[in-house]
Amino acid sequence: MNPGLNAIVGPSVSGNTLLLDILAARKDPSGISGDVWVHEVPEDSNFPHNTGYVVQDDDVMDTLSVRENLWFSAALRLPTTMTKQEKKERFNNIIKELNLEEVADSKVESKGERKKTSIGTELILDPLILFLDEPTTGLDGRTANDVFTLLRISQQGRAIIFTIHQPCYSIFKLFDSLTILASGELIYHGPAQKALEYFQSAGFPCKFYNNPAELFLDITDGVIKRDSEDYEVYKTEMCSRTDDSEIKELDIHFSKSTFYHDTKTELEERSRDENKRCLVRKEISYVTSFVHQLIGLIRRSFQNFTGNPQYWATLIISTFVVGLVTGVMFILLRDICSEIYNRNYKWPLPQAVQSGFKVNISGSASYEG
Repeated sequence: MNPGLNAIVGPSVSGNTLLLDILAARKDPSGISGDVWVHEVPEDSNFPHNTGYVVQDDDVMDTLSVRENLWFSAALRLPTTMTKQEKKERFNNIIKELNLEEVADSKVESKGERKKTSIGTELILDPLILFLDEPTTGLDGRTANDVFTLLRISQQGRAIIFTIHQPCYSIFKLFDSLTILASGELIYHGPAQKALEYFQSAGFPCKFYNNPAELFLDITDGVIKRDSEDYEVYKTEMCSRTDDSEIKELDIHFSKSTFYHDTKTELEERSRDENKRCLVRKEISYVTSFVHQLIGLIRRSFQNFTGNPQYWATLIISTFVVGLVTGVMFILLRDICSEIYNRNYKWPLPQAVQSGFKVNISGSASYEG
């Protein structure tokens, strides 16, 4: 995965997200074979803290503005050695890169703004590697195209690795590298613009497709099949999934290709003089202290409180009313065991807890009401 846009595509059960999480060191390495190398050296325990990861479901807070969401990320992820002015310049540049200047001080509302803000919270770290899980989920075609155009602009020598299900052609033509999976098998990994030529050589010419990404997904889904005699491609009337033998055949075909051998040779040359990575995660060190993180979380909680006063007012009033009703029920109790027992029996507590109360209260006269 070189600097640029590196796409991982395939059907929904092909293992795209699993591969992405393994590369991003977000999975327990137990039972996983192989090695992950970052910038020609084995992956270390702090790798997750030096990269960005944009989850599929945006985790930005609706009650905060774009600027406040970015400031929270900067406060917790940037080292304390950076001055406040340097951090401010950093996230102001991110806002400008993502075209969020007009809504920077407004609450995050549209899905496009949420996605851009989520990307911005990760770009705050200025990572050399950025992971994204299905960045176009829930976005219309225009917004999805805008997101990838901004990713292309903000690339700046950064390796951007992402999963995507079915990109349109305007997005596909922005890809630098393409990885195609089917049922966990690798059927292509190489330059995105050469993938069409590769599948044509495998007997899947793109005759009726304007978007190559649709052809690749139809091949892995079994909608498009290969005629071994004249390499004619046809569609089945109903979508039937590719069986394991056909996927295995595609996997074997790729293992014999020049793309596979060139990649394997390059990896062997880079890892020849290095020791293999130990598949045991060490404790990750944070750039900020526990107290600094706690202050940042408390500050965001208060911003969230002031950003949605109606919700919190309702919550406080309902809590007060429930507490008042509960207090009235118990303040009228007389200090005799039978009445305490009766009220406790009617109270919705588990039977085991009720038994504990009965033994303690009945067996001792030293407790007040």
